[in-house]
Order: sequence, then structure tokens, then C-alpha cells
Amino acid sequence: MSETLACYGIGILLEGFSPQQIEELGREGFETGPLPHPQAALTFRLQTEGRYFNFSVGEIPTVSNQTWPLIKQVLLSYLQLAVRGMIPELVFVQADAVAWGDGAILLPGRSFAGKTTLGRALVERGCRPWAERHCALDLAGCVYPFPRSEQPAQGLPVRGIFECTYVPGHTWSVASLTPGQASLSLATLLASRGESPSAFLPRLAETCTRAAVRLHGKRGEAGPAADSLLAELAF
Repeated sequence: MSETLACYGIGILLEGFSPQQIEELGREGFETGPLPHPQAALTFRLQTEGRYFNFSVGEIPTVSNQTWPLIKQVLLSYLQLAVRGMIPELVFVQADAVAWGDGAILLPGRSFAGKTTLGRALVERGCRPWAERHCALDLAGCVYPFPRSEQPAQGLPVRGIFECTYVPGHTWSVASLTPGQASLSLATLLASRGESPSAFLPRLAETCTRAAVRLHGKRGEAGPAADSLLAELAF
């Protein structure tokens, strides 16, 4: 079965994916549909081996004998590389983001750091959903949700950066970062595979310099942490 997946206007041909896997990719924010797709730039192939899968990009074997959740993460990473090839000014980071006023609050962090839970607590307090798990940053320091079938026409300027790890029973304990420190921290959270973090430091520095507040540390429960975070921004 062949279908195409659209990401930021780029078409990817999918071969060997089940209807359930196609549907799951659609829930991630991609647009999927039947062939033909005149703008297909890459082919992703999936081969089933019992409960495991082999994944190829074009004719190049990439991952063998892995579970679908891991394959999906690898697929997302290669999609980011494909999009960057077409839109080279974008940088992808592991981060959630919520819209706040006319800008955005960036919540970078690795998996299970609690960033999505904190983002939802901020939405409960009046922020608006913007991005979950991954997002794209441009040269002007604006953040875009990723993935999407089309690149949003306009990103949101990053007003605050909060890299806070959830620790059960902990209280709000954060420290301010300089733009340089925040850039180095973000560079460790680049989402694309096989790319040198140092190459992106100048671009990350633009985002971090424009952010009015940059904090790093530990937090407890999401609700009180969201209150503390918004208080930090109310200067």
C-alpha cells in the first residue's frame, strides 16, 4: 500500500505502512493521502518482521528489527532533515511551546522531563496550545509547531525559555541563564540526527537573546510551577 505524507509542504512517499500506522501519523499532525503526489521528494519504506520492523529511506536501510514507536521517532528525525534541506533556516529542537500574549513560551527538555504536562498547566491558566514534543525555530527567533502538513505562515517570537525538569516533591528552584548559556543548553536538545550542535549555535543565540526570560532548574507539580513561571514573566 502506497500513500503520501505531507510535512511543511514536502511530499514523502510511504510504502509498506499499515492503515493503522498511517492513521497514527495523521494524528501526529501530518496530512496523509493516496497517490499520486507530484511533490514527493523522498520515499520511506517499512518492512514487517514479525513484531518488529525494518525502515529504509529510499534504497538505504536505516533501522532494522525495531519496534514501531522507535521507528516513528526515526521517521520524524529524517522528516526534519528533509524539511531542513528545503527550508535551511529552520532548526528543530525537543521542546513544547505555548502561545502567551503576542509571543510564545518555549519549554525545552528531553522525553519524560515533564514539559508537556507543564505546557498543559499553562494552557489551563490562559495560554494557548502551540507545539508539543518538537518545534522549529527560524532565524528571527520565532517558533513554529512541528509537524504540520504546511509550515504555518507566521511563527511566534519566543518571549521566555524555561528548561525545568520535574522532580517529585521538589519546589520551584530555577536560575537565570545568559543568552550564551541558554544557547548551549538548547544545542543539546537538537531533534535532528547526525548534525553538529555547534553549527546551530548562532541561530539558537538569536532566539535566546530575544527571549526576555531564560530559566533552568527543577520544579515540582505542574500547577504551582505554571503559576511561578507566569509570575517570572509578569515583569
